Amino acid sequence: RGYDDGLLTAIAVIEMLDGYLSPGRVPKWLSGPNANLGARSPLAALRAGDLPAVIGAVRVLKSGAHA
Repeated sequence: RGYDDGLLTAIAVIEMLDGYLSPGRVPKWLSGPNANLGARSPLAALRAGDLPAVIGAVRVLKSGAHA
């Protein structure tokens, strides 16, 4: 089957953050609680299969808005 779908999903999210967050901040953003995800971390949301919510959180981050 090759790469795990979850890994590919995480890579896609990291690519969305590339150029916006510094490389050192990406792991912190992925693993930290996020108000836009009900205090879940983006990684927890991805593990739960909630990619649309994580994409929404990335969009909020990039827009400068806060939950």
